[in-house]
Amino acid sequence: MKVLVKANEKMTFEFEADQTKDIFENIAHIQEVFGNLTFTSKDGKYTTDNVRLNVRTDDDDNKYYEAVVMEPGPYMYAKKKYGVNKKGGGLFPKKEEGHRSYWVKYNKDTQKEEEV
Repeated sequence: MKVLVKANEKMTFEFEADQTKDIFENIAHIQEVFGNLTFTSKDGKYTTDNVRLNVRTDDDDNKYYEAVVMEPGPYMYAKKKYGVNKKGGGLFPKKEEGHRSYWVKYNKDTQKEEEV
């Protein structure tokens, strides 16, 4: 069975599956990773859909998966990080310990990533 899933305003995914549980699992994964790429600030006063998916690789060939705000302004380069499952290699949104939001931005003054 062919399935079309609209994850957000910009992305639609197509896949084939025979089992209902496989359809459910695929849709759940697509929604978890791509369903909410809209950035909203902690105070709720700033929202943008101008977000780019980015993959960085360090000198040791570790890959870092992120959604990055590209809208000029105070939240440009805020990012939502994704972890990689050890089994199966699927992605999942990562939330920093103690944060309520998935979105963080590097603060030059404190030299730390902070919840935004």
